Amino acid sequence: MVGVVGMGNIGSEVIRLLQPFGPRFLAFDVAWDARFADSFGVTRATLEEPMERADLVTIHVSLNPGTRHLINAVSSAR
Repeated sequence: MVGVVGMGNIGSEVIRLLQPFGPRFLAFDVAWDARFADSFGVTRATLEEPMERADLVTIHVSLNPGTRHLINAVSSAR
């Protein structure tokens, strides 16, 4: 399973590129694109779920005050 945090331009392209290999996708995005997710079989997740369940996690978010230390925040919540 591939976890994707951030399904903007880059995260969506990663999903498109990996899709022919047949992985399952578990993704988190604050601006969820249901049409894209449905067409590529992406399952919506909380921020924590990809970190806990995926074999591989890709992170594609802009660095700003709201995302700084994003991964530390998930790790500390455990």
